[in-house]
Amino acid sequence: GVCLRPRLGGNIGADALIVARFGPWAGCGGGQTAYHSPKHTRTCASQGAFPFASTGPMSRIPYIPLITALIVQTLATMAAYSIAAAAPSISKELQVPGEYVGLFISTVYGFGMISAMFSPSFIHRYGAVRVSQVIMVATIAMVLMASIGSTVGTLAFSAVLLGCGYGATAPTSSHLLMKRTPPSIRNMVFSIRQIGVPLGGVLGGLIVPPLVLAFD
Repeated sequence: GVCLRPRLGGNIGADALIVARFGPWAGCGGGQTAYHSPKHTRTCASQGAFPFASTGPMSRIPYIPLITALIVQTLATMAAYSIAAAAPSISKELQVPGEYVGLFISTVYGFGMISAMFSPSFIHRYGAVRVSQVIMVATIAMVLMASIGSTVGTLAFSAVLLGCGYGATAPTSSHLLMKRTPPSIRNMVFSIRQIGVPLGGVLGGLIVPPLVLAFD
């Protein structure tokens, strides 16, 4: 009736053992002894015996990284589709055909494909959090440039900026979530992350047109 757990911390020698008593809720059985040793890899958690922690699937979801990745993906996608949602007003103001909006989307995703190929090296070098911050900076810069600029060239350059950041959204979120998500719920977590793409399109279609009409 012995359950082994790895040492959680403290200045303890490699051969030292700390004996801790847990109640029936500990999962190793009522009143059993759990030994802590840095040499052991078998854990109580693998037997559903980690104290003060639930072992249900929902308790193992990395909520903060998942929400962060979802927000980044949603905002970047919303920015990409915002020009399409405002195409009638933009084409009227710039005196260009409305179908030119397709070139904006093509530019965003074209540069996004290129940045997606180079982003893994940047993620390993600077970290997924830092690259996610760069994505948000590129998204904000694109929105500001598209809002303030009044030329086709400005819109084209804003598309390039967004595309350079957009391609890294999937690699950064995968880097954040892969090592923090148990394999048993990985499909569900990554599916939730991917909701950011259609959610960004939905929000862009719902929010941008009323804003354009309000400030037109």
